[in-house]
Amino acid sequence: MLKHTLFVPKEESGHQLLCLHTSLPSHQLAFFLNKNLNIKLKRDKNDLDARNNTEQYPVFSYCCPKEKSNWRLIVNKVQTSGQFENSESLFETTEQVHYLFNTLNSVDFLLDLDPAHQVNVQNKLQKSPLIQSCYPLPNHLAYIKQQLSF
Repeated sequence: MLKHTLFVPKEESGHQLLCLHTSLPSHQLAFFLNKNLNIKLKRDKNDLDARNNTEQYPVFSYCCPKEKSNWRLIVNKVQTSGQFENSESLFETTEQVHYLFNTLNSVDFLLDLDPAHQVNVQNKLQKSPLIQSCYPLPNHLAYIKQQLSF
């Protein structure tokens, strides 16, 4: 009997994630990327829900039919404010920071793009004074790519 073996590579993803550190709000970063990379990121109608559905993480996306490439800007860091129930406290509200991926607690945004554009985009973003740092997602965190598969 003939035996066939099928080899499937572990990482067969057609996209690359760049980790971005910036103080810009999500809409300003999307505008900045649109202007400097000649893309047209638009905010999706549906945000990503957190595990407990209390936080919403905005997603901006762009599909380029000419190059057949997809771009996504995903917010990793969200600040929420809440009020104390106890009125005797010094402050009435408190701010909390939530992360889509707790292992990436120093990353503000994730930019999902095609591998063909990665080096060029990374070089442009590293030269910008508005972006503190930009680097590819480390290999030991590759599971995040699978969790972000839409």
